[in-house]
Amino acid sequence: EWKRTTIFHTFIHCGERSCKLAINNGSCMNIVSKTVIDRLNLKVKPHPKPFRVSWVNKTSLPVSKRCLVSIKMGDYDDMVYCDVLPMDVAHVLLGCPWLYDLVVFNYGRENAFAFRYKGKNIILNPSKPRPKDHRSQ
Repeated sequence: EWKRTTIFHTFIHCGERSCKLAINNGSCMNIVSKTVIDRLNLKVKPHPKPFRVSWVNKTSLPVSKRCLVSIKMGDYDDMVYCDVLPMDVAHVLLGCPWLYDLVVFNYGRENAFAFRYKGKNIILNPSKPRPKDHRSQ
């Protein structure tokens, strides 16, 4: 089943635009794509504690900026600090900092997440991945 092998993703509102959101409990960062920063003309600030993030192939990238990103999903409407990095998997990736701060529960078999926000139960269900277009490969 697709839920078993797919990273959680859905679509959210970032300001007036729709953005692809991924949630990954294996990430120690909240990340916003450099593309989103440029397209939405979001304000970035110097990171208070710059660092380098390493990837699996021994390359690393500097993390020197962050941005306060508006995230809206149904009754959830919040501002989240995200580190700015080039990223293709999603426009916004929420990792352990966001999961920890909101005490988010992960329902692995359903690939869903749940938490309470301002007294309301919020349940996030994944979007089904689109079939790959083999003509473009």
